[in-house]
Amino acid sequence: GRGFETFAEQSEKFKFKKGEGLPGRVWESKKPAWVPDVTKDANFPRRDIAVSCGIKAAVASPVTTDGEVAAVMNFFTTEARPEDMEFVDFLAMSAGQMSGILRQNLLSAQLVQAQKLEIVGNLAGGIAHDFNNILGAIFGYTEFLIKGLKDMPQQLSDALEVQRAAEKAAALTKQLLTFSRKKASVQ
Repeated sequence: GRGFETFAEQSEKFKFKKGEGLPGRVWESKKPAWVPDVTKDANFPRRDIAVSCGIKAAVASPVTTDGEVAAVMNFFTTEARPEDMEFVDFLAMSAGQMSGILRQNLLSAQLVQAQKLEIVGNLAGGIAHDFNNILGAIFGYTEFLIKGLKDMPQQLSDALEVQRAAEKAAALTKQLLTFSRKKASVQ
């Protein structure tokens, strides 16, 4: 009802440290926890809100990925209740299924990222190879020019500038090829 909605809205303002409140305890222990009556729990910072909204018992379970807590599921009721191990086990099993789904989504996202990197690497490699072919022609023609311009200092100086620019472009192309090989090996 409206009490739960109010509790949820006001709870969004809370940030829990490890060990603090029900979510923090579960985060720290990595185990489900049951609070029979939150209004009598000394480590329940939302106690005043719970009282005003009629909330009593609470249970929480961690959702983990690779042994680390990624989230904490919290459930509340308006009745004080002793620990119900069947429900705790059910909640832990549900959290385990959520962990599997979360892990699957993370792996899918990592695969998509690796595929994107492979595409970028392949593109960079293709561009670098094409550019190397163009540079080969520039180097060849520049070499002919330099040999033929021995008696023309200004034109020789210009041809040497073209050669230096081509050498810089070749170094850049080499970096691009190195990048493409690294990206292709990430797979």
